Amino acid sequence: MERMFQVLFSDCDTVQDVQRKLFRFFVLVFFFALVFLLSGGYVKAQSVVVSQYFNAANEGDEWTELLVIDDNVDMRSWTIRDNGGSQGAWQTAITFRSIAFWQNLRAGTVIILFHRTNNSGGSPNPVDINPSDGFLMLAVENSTYFSGGTFSSGSSMSIGGTGDIVQLRNASSTHIHALSHRSTSGPDWTAITGPKLNHQNSASSGDAIFVCPGNSLSEYGTDSPQDGTTWTTRNSTNLTFGLPNFCGGTSTPNSTFWRSLRGPQMTAQTVSASTSPTYPTAALTFTWNSATDPVPGDNTTGYMVVRSSVGVFGTPVDGTTYTVGATIAGGGEVIAYVDNTSSATHSYTDLSANDNGTYCYRVYAYRFGTDNINGNSFDVARGRAYNTTNFVDVVCASNPLPVELLYFIGSVNNGKGNLNWSTATEHNNHFFIIDYSENGNDFSELVRVTGAGNSSFPNIYSVIDDQLRNGQVFYRLFQVDFDGATRMEAQIVLDYFSEKIEVRFHKGLLTISNPNDEQLALEVFLMDGRKIVETLFRGDFSQSFETWSNTFMIYRLTSRTAVYSACILHLN
Repeated sequence: MERMFQVLFSDCDTVQDVQRKLFRFFVLVFFFALVFLLSGGYVKAQSVVVSQYFNAANEGDEWTELLVIDDNVDMRSWTIRDNGGSQGAWQTAITFRSIAFWQNLRAGTVIILFHRTNNSGGSPNPVDINPSDGFLMLAVENSTYFSGGTFSSGSSMSIGGTGDIVQLRNASSTHIHALSHRSTSGPDWTAITGPKLNHQNSASSGDAIFVCPGNSLSEYGTDSPQDGTTWTTRNSTNLTFGLPNFCGGTSTPNSTFWRSLRGPQMTAQTVSASTSPTYPTAALTFTWNSATDPVPGDNTTGYMVVRSSVGVFGTPVDGTTYTVGATIAGGGEVIAYVDNTSSATHSYTDLSANDNGTYCYRVYAYRFGTDNINGNSFDVARGRAYNTTNFVDVVCASNPLPVELLYFIGSVNNGKGNLNWSTATEHNNHFFIIDYSENGNDFSELVRVTGAGNSSFPNIYSVIDDQLRNGQVFYRLFQVDFDGATRMEAQIVLDYFSEKIEVRFHKGLLTISNPNDEQLALEVFLMDGRKIVETLFRGDFSQSFETWSNTFMIYRLTSRTAVYSACILHLN
């Protein structure tokens, strides 16, 4: 250091010279400090930790629990090993094989490692090698996933009662993390440089040694190695196999930390939706910036789209996978899932927002799927995990229909078809088109009728088809915007052989005139296929549908000789 000062300051004649030399000096100090840190001279944040291990009289009943801290961790060629009761002699290490299975482990993944393939009763310990839910479970004797180790009694991964160390090292044999127990720590624990915890006590058969309370990464030994009991404990009751550690009467602190790891990283954002009155081409579309996802190809990360008509949303519960159509407690309906890709942005188009009204959305990024062993809603720290802090808020928007159709009806009088329809409001409405067909498949244009453009009050339209018709004739009503967008509004069928029956739908009231007193069958369906009316009647008929306000409905009226049907939009 003295020589460095002589070199740096030997030719300083002015204040400015001294300032320049001091700047160079601090740059050099920073450089050497950085090299020191990168070379392992300082405690590095661990990417995987030993969360707990369980001691049993038989190695087949023992297990170690690992918790992945960083996202996209590559554990290929890592090793796990344990020590003897004196913490002075390492057992043969077990190596994670260099296979794709260990290459891209996601943050928050919990790994249970059984110390033997079979338990003390001779039955195989359970295996779960599906990483999609962020939970893995397998034995270190499994040669497909591990190599090395000796597995006779008292050898590799055989927890000692008086003391032991379970240590993780990376592919370069650099220490990652260690959890241990012994009343007085031994030489091999002392020799470890880096994150480590030693619980100052023995461990009887049936005891688990674990991090306690585990509220943050620092409590796993990051800030300074601990040789004591501040961040560790042992317990033979309230064992939490594969779940957050139960400490001080609660698992909440450790559960909160686990959940902070499991959810994807997302930037909070507020976006707007673009609107279009054309249905079903588009209704409302919005775009957001993607969540951080280093491995989009594994389909671990995705987005849940939630909609509300009043802008009030509940919070998704970790550990729960919601079905489309489910309501989140507190507000909002799940309407879609969007898979993540390598794209920087993602978009969603809500085709069901085709009615005039208010539509508000939230998009929650999630990671992992349903717990594939225990099922849905098993635990908030297992299964699907949401980022409920940073999400996408979509500004509430409306998507006005080009027209609000009150009814489209028809009747046959003196061999002519009388077609009538009415609108409550119109927006950007250029004209209507009526098509006709005698077989229900091949349509031709009958007439065009100029629309009202923009109107906030009811308008009534009528057309007479005076062409010679026979049997049933199908009519379709289309609406066309000034920009050329076209939308089919409704369809009816008229029977020119039975011209006495007249159907009318107006302001929520369906009326049927049947002067011939023949028996008719009426069915009314919602657009999702639910039948809400099914009845037989003679003579005239009427029924109110006011309770189904703002709903598309289809009615089907059948006699012995004819079928009448129409698509109705009821807008009270």
